[in-house]
Amino acid sequence: MNLYGFYIIIDRLDSLLYDYIEETNMDGRILKGQETKVKIMFATLEYIAEFGLKNLSASKVAKLAGVSKSNVFHHFESIEKLPVEAMKLLICDVISINKMKNCNSFKELLEEIGHSMFDLDEQHTKLYRAFFVLYNESFHDVRYAEVIHDIKFEFASILKEIIISLEGDNFEELEDYCHLIAIVADGFGCHYLTDLNSEYYTRVWALQVEMLLMKLETLRKK
Repeated sequence: MNLYGFYIIIDRLDSLLYDYIEETNMDGRILKGQETKVKIMFATLEYIAEFGLKNLSASKVAKLAGVSKSNVFHHFESIEKLPVEAMKLLICDVISINKMKNCNSFKELLEEIGHSMFDLDEQHTKLYRAFFVLYNESFHDVRYAEVIHDIKFEFASILKEIIISLEGDNFEELEDYCHLIAIVADGFGCHYLTDLNSEYYTRVWALQVEMLLMKLETLRKK
């Protein structure tokens, strides 16, 4: 986004590797290799944001990443697999709605999702744009479609847990409702990238939040 709320793109991405390192006690040599791999994936996303997938090559990615072409092929079997792996990196941030569990209400959570979609700096916007370029590939490439599917279901699953923690486990069709939010956020994110009009989309998202809150109440078990 939170894509999808995936849409909570990116200022957490640069910390993902280090969270992983702490959990796995990774040694120095492996750490250096993983840092290089992440740099290559970020460079791939930067290229895609600017030029799309057309003419993507190992040499262009290597130049952006500041590594050798051989380094690219050391970490990735082929240039064709690189965009898919880079997209998977974004999943970790897309589902970082998990880090919003400190919100005090569901309304506050929805408002924060909107803030995360429409208040991005230039670099985050580039990565957001790269995600949607790759999203478009899912229409005719099953590899990307599978990643999108995983994002949608993971986001909805986490959102359901948060709703239950905030509002109680007393709703009908809650899973479908969470998928609805993922789909709605997806649409907002895509349209936002066409003109980057934060003020407009923030205002419209506020209306959407009110509608989502009203709908949730209709799902509450009698």
